[in-house]
This record gives sequence, C-alpha cells and structure tokens, in this order.
Amino acid sequence: MNEIISKQEIEELMKIEGKVRGLPFKTEAEFIQKEEGEEGLKRLEDAMKNIGYPLKYKEMRAMDFYPIGLLAVHLVVIKRLFNYDDKKFEEMGILLQGFL
Repeated sequence: MNEIISKQEIEELMKIEGKVRGLPFKTEAEFIQKEEGEEGLKRLEDAMKNIGYPLKYKEMRAMDFYPIGLLAVHLVVIKRLFNYDDKKFEEMGILLQGFL
C-alpha cells in the first residue's frame, strides 16, 4: 500500500501551534460515514492508527481541545485516502456549518 502521508509531512503539520475543538473531527467523521459507509470510517481510523495518531472518532468529544496540527494531518489523510477534491471538501464544510 502506498504511503498516505510521509513522516516529514506529519512532523511539519504537527508543528502548527494551537488547539481546535473536537467538533470538526466529529462532523468530518460523520461525513465520511455518510459518504463511504461504516467501512470508510474504519479505513480512516486504521489509516490514522497506521501513521501513529490513532483516533476513535465516535469517542472524541466535540468540546474538548485537540492539537490543530492533528486536524491538518487528519484532513490530508482524508483527502488522499478517499481521493477527495475541493468540491468534496466544500460539501464536508457545509455539514460543519450546520453545527455552528
């Protein structure tokens, strides 16, 4: 299997300072589940685990804080794992706007 994201990319993204609430992770996971099914969500969790950042999206808390770099890594993994283009990310963003 091809590498989804390099260690160097992960290191650079994880250097980004700041925190973000868990809500974007949860809504994006819901979007993945809707678009790709339960198996798609499992693929995403497996991919995150394989790069050293295991996330259990259903256990994440919307109001807890997470490193913003982790959000960036998560988005890169989604983009590459599912071959999402800008249009798909717009659709995902619309779901998040519904929660704000």
